Amino acid sequence: MTVSLPSGEDVYSILAPADVSAFEDLFELYRSSMPAAERKSRASLHASLGRNDYRVVLLRRAGRLIGYSISFVPENDNFCLLEYMAVREGFRGGGIGAELFRHSVDTARAGRRDVAVLLEVDSWREAAPDRAMRVRRQAFYQRLGCLRVEGLDYLLPLETGRTPPVMDLMILPPADGRAIRRAELERWLRTVYVAVYDQSPSDPRIARMVDTVDDPLKLTGSIPR
Repeated sequence: MTVSLPSGEDVYSILAPADVSAFEDLFELYRSSMPAAERKSRASLHASLGRNDYRVVLLRRAGRLIGYSISFVPENDNFCLLEYMAVREGFRGGGIGAELFRHSVDTARAGRRDVAVLLEVDSWREAAPDRAMRVRRQAFYQRLGCLRVEGLDYLLPLETGRTPPVMDLMILPPADGRAIRRAELERWLRTVYVAVYDQSPSDPRIARMVDTVDDPLKLTGSIPR
């Protein structure tokens, strides 16, 4: 499936499992755009392409891959996880990322107004060398309608041999405007832990995360200026 943008140069497509060349392009950009502590292995990434609950969106300009997104979209559920998204260096800052985000969300939601979009993002609350970049990234998602789950320290269960950063969970609320309850968030996180990261459904980190949030969830746009 391809969709041409008004510029006539940019084309979106869904990565097909059998498209070896497109996967090589994706993996090259994936490696260069994602920190090692947050990257899956090549084999794990490739395995997700053949699953019905994953959508991999590629964005090409004049035939060159300039952006991508990878979303976990569980069947018959009311949430999805925008797991990875990046725009190639040199193409950032011109609105391409925002358009890629909107297209990826529309692809994952498939017209459903009850679907919330989860995002795992590095937290600006950690005194890290790249803190300014983290602030800008969360501000970018906030401009697109995403809000941070207040009171939640997101525990990334990805096993890479490296310590993951302190993380936040952001949510693009469902378009139907309903409040999100704590029990619903717990179910979503359990699904992510099991289906995305191959963890136990009784992983104690899930309870640690949800025990600290309000019911219904309090979503905030508070970001330092």
